[in-house]
Amino acid sequence: MQDEKWRSGLKLLEKYNLNYDLRVPCWHLKEAVEIVRLIPNTKVVINHAGFPWDRSKEGMDFWRKGIRLISLEPNTFIKLSEFGVNGQEWNYSENANIIYELIDFFSPERCMFASNFPVSKLKITFNDLFNNYKKIVEKFSTDEKKALFSKTAIKTYNIENKLLNKQ
Repeated sequence: MQDEKWRSGLKLLEKYNLNYDLRVPCWHLKEAVEIVRLIPNTKVVINHAGFPWDRSKEGMDFWRKGIRLISLEPNTFIKLSEFGVNGQEWNYSENANIIYELIDFFSPERCMFASNFPVSKLKITFNDLFNNYKKIVEKFSTDEKKALFSKTAIKTYNIENKLLNKQ
């Protein structure tokens, strides 16, 4: 992320009205904030919840610090996906708490559920994942659910306009 040529190229995303999907582990989130600030008019989507892989108290505190920092940038969005942890089963309670935190940091208008299939299949079936997501947000308002399951993605990726232009 420090290469100047790469940074110059990144700035071209705005010219072509493109987004930037950023797949970055939590130990690079602080550095990623600097990148996000280079392209304030470009939507940046943080993939896989910033990888909260280390579920120890210290690991989660470290992830939380970085994810909170990047959530303060108004052009950032986050994919609520890939909550699997190496060597562990998909943990509903733990993952629900992470999802609630992310929604608090970003808001439903900047969060979108995603699956990361087929990789996620190593930990959970698609139906179980989707049903868990629905259960996690069952008490949310209808508008919040629509944002999380579709509207945020449609708006972020400009899908509506792309579909209209094909007609």
